[in-house]
Amino acid sequence: MNIVEHFSLINCEGGNLLQEQIHEMECCLTEHGYHHIERSSRGTTNVFYYNDDESIVFVTYYSKNKQENNVAFTTLDKKLFDAEFRYTNKKIGFATRSDKSLKAVVSNGTSNVLLCHMTLGIVGRGICADHKYNSVWLNDSFCVRPATAEQNLRNRWNSKKFVGDEFDYNPAMDFRDTWWLLLGVTMLHELTLEEAMALNKEVRQ
Repeated sequence: MNIVEHFSLINCEGGNLLQEQIHEMECCLTEHGYHHIERSSRGTTNVFYYNDDESIVFVTYYSKNKQENNVAFTTLDKKLFDAEFRYTNKKIGFATRSDKSLKAVVSNGTSNVLLCHMTLGIVGRGICADHKYNSVWLNDSFCVRPATAEQNLRNRWNSKKFVGDEFDYNPAMDFRDTWWLLLGVTMLHELTLEEAMALNKEVRQ
């Protein structure tokens, strides 16, 4: 069963939808030979799905401490996973953004660092991490890129500003609700980006 068939089986709404989507993604990755490492502490659990022949890692998050926002996921580069997480006790957590969505963060002991900044090597202010495909869940280097604050603001669904470059908002590249199609490209290799964009258009209509 391919990823589109897996996700077509989901029949739920509301708070359970993301949990079901994550479960289907875990099934797809397992079928494709991904291994996993589970790490738990203080009421939260990460499960890292990785394959040594692949460049991206899928990470799930479960919390027993919250009634809401207690399930989440993200992606990161395999190189970053090997360097920072695989052989340590580090975990990925989630904090609430100003728009009520969740952002993936990593504790460095004294403060939290955005995972997307770790991916891009951003330290300090002046450079933003732009989520190229409009999904804050996806934080691997295929999906995030460095940007100025102005460029980052332009790549939003409600932006009215267009200057004719790659940071202009493009609805065909908006995978906020269909992030799994991108993982069909980058992690499962069942789709090309063009095929994912075509399917994305169908789903969003």
